[in-house]
Amino acid sequence: MNLSLSPRDPSRSGILSRHARRLIVHGAAFSLIVTLVACAKKEQKPAAKPPVPVAIATVERKTVPVQIKAIGNVEPYATVAVKAQVNGEVLKIHFTEGQDVKKGDLLFAIDPRTYQAAVKKAEANLSRNLVQARNARQDAERYAQLVKDGIVTSEQYEQYRTRAEAFAADVSADRAAVENAKVELSYCFIRSPPDRPHRESGGPCGEHCKGQ
Repeated sequence: MNLSLSPRDPSRSGILSRHARRLIVHGAAFSLIVTLVACAKKEQKPAAKPPVPVAIATVERKTVPVQIKAIGNVEPYATVAVKAQVNGEVLKIHFTEGQDVKKGDLLFAIDPRTYQAAVKKAEANLSRNLVQARNARQDAERYAQLVKDGIVTSEQYEQYRTRAEAFAADVSADRAAVENAKVELSYCFIRSPPDRPHRESGGPCGEHCKGQ
């Protein structure tokens, strides 16, 4: 068996040695950079979170309304139509839309001056006829005694008696007129039916309403 050994090329060996040294230097530099970056990350502290804003209030116990916020159509389970019973100008609306009102609360005020004047006129007529009825009754009582004494005739007595009865009937009619005028005056102040929220006013102040 023949073995032949060729001599090592010195130029090639130098090139390989320089290449190896470069690889070692580059690897060491990369390792150093990685180590420095890792140390920097370890030393860096996380940023502090900003404080959370809070609000404080005094604790109290009370009844609060139940509210449901939603989008949709709402229909009332019952409606009541409030209509004026007399004619006149609406002076004031005593509620706001959506306000809860109780039975008997004032809702509208219609100009009452015409109806106040009607009450005063009816009361004046009643006062006048009361005086006339009292005088007529006294005359009838006097003539009743005179006719018993034979001083006046029965026909004269009947005239005074009839006159007294007529004035008594006028007084009754005047009392009814006073009551009617007061009722119409009360219609100028429209009040709420049973408890419920009111949604619509029906018209602005100053609008003329017609009784139904």
